[in-house]
Amino acid sequence: MRDLFFSRYHLDNEVECSEFVGALRALLEQVPLIVDVPGLLTHWRWFGEWSLGCIGVLSDWIVETVDALYRQGATTLTIDALQKHALPPNLRARMESEARAGEFKWEQVKAQSEQELKRLLGNPAPVPGTAPTKPPTEDTRQSVSGHAPVERAAARDSVGDQVQTARAPKCTFSGVVPIEAKRFLDSGTRLVECPDCAAMRSLDLQKGILRFKSHDKRKTTTPNTEGRWARVDLVWSVVRG
Repeated sequence: MRDLFFSRYHLDNEVECSEFVGALRALLEQVPLIVDVPGLLTHWRWFGEWSLGCIGVLSDWIVETVDALYRQGATTLTIDALQKHALPPNLRARMESEARAGEFKWEQVKAQSEQELKRLLGNPAPVPGTAPTKPPTEDTRQSVSGHAPVERAAARDSVGDQVQTARAPKCTFSGVVPIEAKRFLDSGTRLVECPDCAAMRSLDLQKGILRFKSHDKRKTTTPNTEGRWARVDLVWSVVRG
């Protein structure tokens, strides 16, 4: 199973702007009305901002406008008609905030997954085409083997009886858990196992998102046996035993 992220077009990116104009042209050419395609394309940034760069929003907007014009007996797609059926500012503001939050969470999950993969693999091989890692030479092997003298770093020694006040170490895993909301609800279990320390938490969906909070690292090594969501080979699924 592969997670696919369909990102929206960003108007501050030249390549994505060009791709958005191409998508807009393709949609306008399918409209069964009189359409001044070159004229409407000069307002491509207006279309991009009012659709939040989302082709799905843009398509629904154009279809709704064309449907209304058909019912009125109109024959031409105009800017005025499109403006009447555009999303209201309050809804666009909310959708823009949700889109940015979703993009941030996706990048966060991606970064966490890369860190987890590095932790599991230790020192993964570089991507082909990048600078290769040089093999250790005889000199570096000797320096690592302990032939070079090791000096203690300068530090002040504690005197008298010392009281240990160490805190419980925090687990490195926290944040969004990429489990589809429908799969999570249909599974019938709310327990989610931390993929790092195996601590279990009962999670609830919040706005369709699961979030594993920062937590102390699990101290015991006894295997979990309850039915729970766990990440196996980078895929989240329900496991038992």
